Amino acid sequence: MGLLDIIKIPNQFLEQYATFRGLKFIMGVYLIIIVINIIILLYNLIIKKHYWWDFHYGRTMPKTRGVMNQRWREIVKIFQQQNSERYKTAVVEGKEILFDAFKRIGYDGNTLGEQLNLMIGHQISNLEKVKEANQIAENVINDVNYVLEEDVARETVISFGEALKEIEAIGEIGL
Repeated sequence: MGLLDIIKIPNQFLEQYATFRGLKFIMGVYLIIIVINIIILLYNLIIKKHYWWDFHYGRTMPKTRGVMNQRWREIVKIFQQQNSERYKTAVVEGKEILFDAFKRIGYDGNTLGEQLNLMIGHQISNLEKVKEANQIAENVINDVNYVLEEDVARETVISFGEALKEIEAIGEIGL
């Protein structure tokens, strides 16, 4: 009596019951789904070489760091020149840079607020600060008479800068 014969005996017994035939069918479908998922994963790991990096380390910035750095340096200049009339511009521009960076990485959302609400805490270490900074930027945009003091503007821009630095969109914050 070989191994194959030993396997046939319980199989013949179980074939008598419809429940076990149904369970066998469901397990077969499940096995097919697992095999398809393994094939897709291997395809992504072998053919799409960057997929392994994304899979292991998360999404990264495309090679547009120079453009982001240039835009960020304009914001830093506003604070270095202590141009208080342009602090609102700096806050709004910081928000736009972060929105563009998230868009380039692949985050969904038509606004920075939508993108931030789709994120979870570990994707950006200062997520709550960035949400607060976004709210301040929204206040600046929506209320012409909004009074923005230098320290609030600086903290807001620093929050955006920390997020940009964390996702490697800019080199240094510089504030």
